[in-house]
Amino acid sequence: MDIKQRTEALLLAANRALTIKDISELLEVESAEDESRVINAVASLKDEYNAKPYDLVEVSSGYRIQ
Repeated sequence: MDIKQRTEALLLAANRALTIKDISELLEVESAEDESRVINAVASLKDEYNAKPYDLVEVSSGYRIQ
């Protein structure tokens, strides 16, 4: 599973909004390069979810799928 798929799985399973830091910690990301991949994954997922009946939204406490 790549970072994008793992990020999506975390967002779908979460019962609250997740910050980039939360996602990085759950994925055990250690390098700045991998953290930038998490940020890119979230941005890519936001674009993909525009065509779906639910959205990936940024709220004050992080990101969530609704």
